[in-house]
Amino acid sequence: MNIDRWISGYKVRIMDWIDGKNIYCNVAYYRSGARIDDPAWEKSVLIKADDKAYKAIEERLYTLVNAIASLKTYGTNVVLTIES
Repeated sequence: MNIDRWISGYKVRIMDWIDGKNIYCNVAYYRSGARIDDPAWEKSVLIKADDKAYKAIEERLYTLVNAIASLKTYGTNVVLTIES
């Protein structure tokens, strides 16, 4: 899986993580006119890789991106498990 595009005003990068057990998801927000290498903020999470996770990413990508963007955690490791 490899996603690298703009979604709901966020720059989103999603890829299989190097351990083969997780999916890396990075959501970055840029102020209007900002350089692409200077996000106002960015949040990254790992999602446990299984069929439910791939299906959720495929079918609910915008919802997932907005949920990650609204997380209040900074500087912590976040691992999500998709239940349904």
